[in-house]
Amino acid sequence: MRELRPWLRSLDLEKYAGLFEEHSVDLDIIEHLTDMELKELGIPIGDRKRLRLGIDWLVRNGQVTQSGGFSEAQTAFSPSDGPAREKTVQLRQLTLVFADLVGSTQLSNELDLEQYHDALRAFQKCCLAAIRKHFGYFAQFAGDGVVAYFGYPIAEEDDAERGVLAALEIQRTVGSAWLHSERQLEARVGVATGEVLIDDLARGDSSADHIALGEVPNLAARLQTLAKPGQVAISDQTHLRLGSNFSCQYIGSHRLKGFPEPLMVWIVHSARTIELRFEKRQHDQVNPLIGREDELRLLQGRWANACEGNGHAVFLSGEAGLGKSHLADALYESQSESTAISLVFQCSPYHKGSAFFPVRTHLRAAIGMTEEEDPALNDDKISAYVQQFEDPELIPRTSAILTNLLSADTSGLIAAMPPEEVKEQTLETLLRLFTRRSREQQVLMLFEDLHWVDPSTEQLLDRLIGKLDGLQMLLLGTFRPDYAARWGGQSRVTTLSLAGLGSQHCEKLVEQLTRDFQISRELVQKIVERADGVPLFVEELVRMVERRQRMSRTQGISDQDLDLPFNLKDLLRAQIDHLPSTRDIVFVCAALGGSISVDVVAAICDTELEATERHLDILVRSQILTSLGTGGDQWFDFRHALIRDAAYEAMLPRRARILHQKIAETLVSRFPNLADRSPEVVAWHFWKAAAFEPARDKWREAAKIALRSYSAQEAIGHLEASLEANAAAGLAEAGERAEIELREMLNVALEIRFWGSPDIVMNLDRLYELQLKIGTPGDAFLVLHGLCGRHLIGGRPDLAQDYCRQMNELVEGGAEPAIMTLSEHNNGITALFLGDFDDAVMHFDRALGYRQQAEIEQINRYYAADPATIDKVMQCWAKALKDPDVRKIESELEDTIAVILAEPSDFSRCYSLSILAAIFQALDDAPHALHYATEAQTISRKIKFEYWQAWSGIIIGWAEARSGNGIRGIETLKTGLKDYIKTGSAQIITYANTLLADAYLAAGQPEAAAEVIAQVSAQLETSPVRFHDRLAQLVAARVAALGSN
Repeated sequence: MRELRPWLRSLDLEKYAGLFEEHSVDLDIIEHLTDMELKELGIPIGDRKRLRLGIDWLVRNGQVTQSGGFSEAQTAFSPSDGPAREKTVQLRQLTLVFADLVGSTQLSNELDLEQYHDALRAFQKCCLAAIRKHFGYFAQFAGDGVVAYFGYPIAEEDDAERGVLAALEIQRTVGSAWLHSERQLEARVGVATGEVLIDDLARGDSSADHIALGEVPNLAARLQTLAKPGQVAISDQTHLRLGSNFSCQYIGSHRLKGFPEPLMVWIVHSARTIELRFEKRQHDQVNPLIGREDELRLLQGRWANACEGNGHAVFLSGEAGLGKSHLADALYESQSESTAISLVFQCSPYHKGSAFFPVRTHLRAAIGMTEEEDPALNDDKISAYVQQFEDPELIPRTSAILTNLLSADTSGLIAAMPPEEVKEQTLETLLRLFTRRSREQQVLMLFEDLHWVDPSTEQLLDRLIGKLDGLQMLLLGTFRPDYAARWGGQSRVTTLSLAGLGSQHCEKLVEQLTRDFQISRELVQKIVERADGVPLFVEELVRMVERRQRMSRTQGISDQDLDLPFNLKDLLRAQIDHLPSTRDIVFVCAALGGSISVDVVAAICDTELEATERHLDILVRSQILTSLGTGGDQWFDFRHALIRDAAYEAMLPRRARILHQKIAETLVSRFPNLADRSPEVVAWHFWKAAAFEPARDKWREAAKIALRSYSAQEAIGHLEASLEANAAAGLAEAGERAEIELREMLNVALEIRFWGSPDIVMNLDRLYELQLKIGTPGDAFLVLHGLCGRHLIGGRPDLAQDYCRQMNELVEGGAEPAIMTLSEHNNGITALFLGDFDDAVMHFDRALGYRQQAEIEQINRYYAADPATIDKVMQCWAKALKDPDVRKIESELEDTIAVILAEPSDFSRCYSLSILAAIFQALDDAPHALHYATEAQTISRKIKFEYWQAWSGIIIGWAEARSGNGIRGIETLKTGLKDYIKTGSAQIITYANTLLADAYLAAGQPEAAAEVIAQVSAQLETSPVRFHDRLAQLVAARVAALGSN
């Protein structure tokens, strides 16, 4: 196994070394493990993918020994050979296209060598032309195939779409790529999308400078084998990223070599000419506009003014997916009854250097020009178009200008013009065309995605905005926040910045989008949380869920099988790729996570404050970060959680570990107040740096802070993390002693949050194991105390009594007051549930006496509540159960209520109020039982104490039924009992059923009461829980009396 551990270490997966060793897995066979086998070993999907990437790297580099294993010197997968190596390794999300020449072997047999060479070169040139046309990256020639990447070296949001367009382009042109009298070339193309590792593996080999490693290249190659000649086969992940312009056919799930599970495959038939989005949506169903009502009203107001000749421009700024275009749609739809016309101009990221690109695209569509038509015919169309709007004397010049603009024809009038005049004439001609139309009718002019606008179109916008006065025109533009709009502050210009939707609006949007199919409430919440206020993300997630539901009947897909959608993450990665000068600070900010201060970043980066502020301001202007607060209270955060994720995931594991170590050490040494206030933050950074011992200690500090405020759930999380870090540290006996302390704290936290939970038993079992090995008498008492309580909660006071005897023996020679208090406390509660009320009263008396000598801090080491309150109310309950005559305990009951109301701890007060409600139930006082049970439930919900929430619900249900609300009371009681059972407890199940029988009697349902009380009576024959015998006998007698009548 010596070979395995260093290899796993290089992958940052050394934690699985023991697991592999346990199952006799070494490097000689790891290559042959399937994904299903790795899953059966309990390895999560992310780490399974990392293992497969590592295996692929080794196999493809020939790092195999004669025995089939790998030598230790060869097992380094991560970039640990120095800075030069690290810069060449990248984890990327990309779309890979694999195009294969059909019948290559047959061609080589039929043709002579020179002809075959010409055919192969023609195929390669055809593929390269398609790849370049759609801005792809040629990767390599693979035999008679061609491999291309989309998303490398720079990621863009439409990588998958461009990859598929390139594949379709290959199929469209390959037939004419090689002129041969007898046959045409044919191709099969496979397209797959996912995470790959890009590494410069073959230095010096120009055909393979940047090889993509992982499942995606293999998948693309396998997919093309499923395609028929002339077809494009794509993976499901690629299909998820395609827009509605692509016509795809699902051809089922297929088992592919090298992939353990069947994979869904699609065939792409065609892609419609990419339409102007606004015009396309005018004919499609538009999703409901949610949460943008104020913005829409403002737009409608500006439009109303424009219709009266007061032209205006409104620019909508916001991150991708926030609904800028949707808001424009809604404005258009709201004016559907008017005679207004819409002119739409779509900017493109690939044509930012193409003069007037959106204008040319719009005009070509409006005129009806096509690439295939005869140029003369297009010229005629231009002339016909111009005659509709232009003065007769200007038609020749205008036609010449537009012909030059739309078809680059420089003949005629244009030939005599200097370039600057052509540009000026073009601007004036376009301005005249658009403004003239707005004088004749109302015009809504939309410029989409101005962050990709070319400078010439910007100039046109400048002039249009300057001419708005007197026009019936609303000029509407959309752009992302990283675009520096040049028109702000002008009198006829309004800029709206769109923020994310609130949770309620996101929920409403999900409801609107799922009107035609059902979706669980849990999944709605998951979508809302994941979308983080981005409407587009909501829509995409809902679309994925709908599609999953369509496939689930045949594919067995569950909610857990839904991968995080990558489309928005891909977009955010592209933003980061375009920030080379600030990438290092982006990574620091990503590792910090949130609440980023200039001081902390400067300290971590060892840079001056002024320089750090400049870098952070660049990130704010680039809309990577957002600035919060002012002056000395200024801090920063990521504009979107997915931006942070994209930046963080772009780092290699080794770099991330080093960075987290630096952050943790800097916080401790330079910012001690912050480190002391939020030790869990420091712990997390130490953990990410694989510094497990300091991570353990910081999480323990955080748990102590949480427990002091009864934040039990947070404390449990900190303690579980601390235990995990302690185990990872591998500290032998020192680690076991630390584990004892942590599990003692965890026991208290679990009792607060999950009383009755099996987690308590699991924790105590491990604690008991450790105490037997290296523990102290105090530690042993804690375990006995915990096991006694667990058996009480489990409805076995007889077994709890055995542990009470062991506790009595342990303290027989004397012990500290806290231990003596709790020993008597346990004896008292055990006696109460066994039905020995006199013995219970005696032990509670003793416990209250010892409590006066004990400090609450000592008691809280073993027990979350205060016995001074709990044992007072328990003693009163024991007396009420023995003799339910309120006159005999009236004075004591008043004292008990006063003690409870004065209790400062929510936990102790909730506990004691629940018992107080049970006392009034025993006294048959429904109004008081209802009052105190309701108070207990209010606190239980507040502190999320499920055990007492369920207990109080049972009493509330009984009290409601006895107060005349029979049906509601029965349902409330049943719900409380169901919730109580969910906690894993059994202590009061027969008691609750006895109350249910009594509630049935109160509701006039004696048959139901008889059935339930019969079950209770049968259970009591063997049950050691006897505190409610008197009540059960009384209810049984009432049922019998009704039966005899």
